[in-house]
Amino acid sequence: MRNAFEGAMHNYFRFIFLIFALALPLGAAQAQQSPKDFVGSIYKHYVGQDDLGLTWGEDPADAQRYFSQSLAKLIVDEEKTHPGELSDVIQVDFFVGGQDWLITKLTTDIVPQDATHCTAVVKFRNFGKPAQVTLALVNEAAGWRIDNITWNPKQPSLRALYEQWAAGQKKS
Repeated sequence: MRNAFEGAMHNYFRFIFLIFALALPLGAAQAQQSPKDFVGSIYKHYVGQDDLGLTWGEDPADAQRYFSQSLAKLIVDEEKTHPGELSDVIQVDFFVGGQDWLITKLTTDIVPQDATHCTAVVKFRNFGKPAQVTLALVNEAAGWRIDNITWNPKQPSLRALYEQWAAGQKKS
């Protein structure tokens, strides 16, 4: 027979084990994706011959899942002006910079800027030709989100295109 002290210690350790066992899944569920994993979760929809990319619906949560709050608002506001139709702002896939794709040899380099900002440089071959998309990422309450996309430094970025659209809406 165990004495009272051994029994109490046994129950104490069982209690501590139970606390850790229950807390572990909570901590894992709350663990935030890394910027590289976030970008990978997007581009997995583009690699391979049968991949159709990401689909957009009329639900604002679609944009909020991938874009910063401010950029998602611009995208959703513009989509509301013509539900179910192509965008007036940009008529290429944001993540490829084109209307068609056959993505191979995808690589992603993350360039940290500070604790809440980084840049993801996504390089790939599209139909055998080299391509690059640069994503400005911001870490918001919901996790890493895209705050801007640049396809070619000599052309306007995604945010610039939507801000131009929004400025035109205010004038009308």
